[in-house]
Amino acid sequence: ILEFFSLYFLTIKNEYYNYIASKFLFSITAPLHAFLNDITEYLNLSRKYSQIMEENALLYQQLLKISSQTPSSKIAKVIPASITGIYIKHNSLFFLLDRGKKDGVSGNEPIIYNNCLIGKIKSVSDNYSLCSSLWNEDFVIGVIIAGSKAPGIMKFTGPALSSPAVIEIPLFFQIHKGDTVLTAGSDGIAPYGIPIGTVIEATPVDEFTQKAIISPLISPFEINNCFILKDTTLREIKELVSSAS
Repeated sequence: ILEFFSLYFLTIKNEYYNYIASKFLFSITAPLHAFLNDITEYLNLSRKYSQIMEENALLYQQLLKISSQTPSSKIAKVIPASITGIYIKHNSLFFLLDRGKKDGVSGNEPIIYNNCLIGKIKSVSDNYSLCSSLWNEDFVIGVIIAGSKAPGIMKFTGPALSSPAVIEIPLFFQIHKGDTVLTAGSDGIAPYGIPIGTVIEATPVDEFTQKAIISPLISPFEINNCFILKDTTLREIKELVSSAS
């Protein structure tokens, strides 16, 4: 109503009335517009705050799971990170993380999401890290298959986003569909017992070995936040295992 009243005076061909109407209109509408902008900004900030709280709660639950399975004396640091990009190159999938050397990342650390292994750090800059995911041709890790405790090597052979395989499994081990694949912890990449996926099928390769196709427990496109795991024992274990060969 006030704006209509002021606009009415503006239609009158009288400079004095035009001046009074313009001044009156500005004095009324300017604070009103400022108030509405403040309300809009408050609602936007409220939504962002809720989103951050949900993400923090998810990260906290993941940290509790990691802490419950790995002795705290063995962990130097757990670094929370967010995935800022996903890249596919030559049948391999990479994650870009918003943590780098300034945050304590040095390279080759395992990446954990929802208590499952999703990759390891490949390269590091001051503020970012590039992660080789499970769906990466250069990601190779020693594993065991729960139940039979069969050892093997998990390797991705493509094409892009297809299922990785566990190879070099001795043929005398009984492998069943649904068996959980865990990290072996002996190659210096990740601690023992972190879940990776489940067996889809196992088939003989030759008279001595078999391979198992696995389904990762995590889809790469559901990941927003993760943990970079700093384990003080990984290098020590790797050196001991290497010395035995």
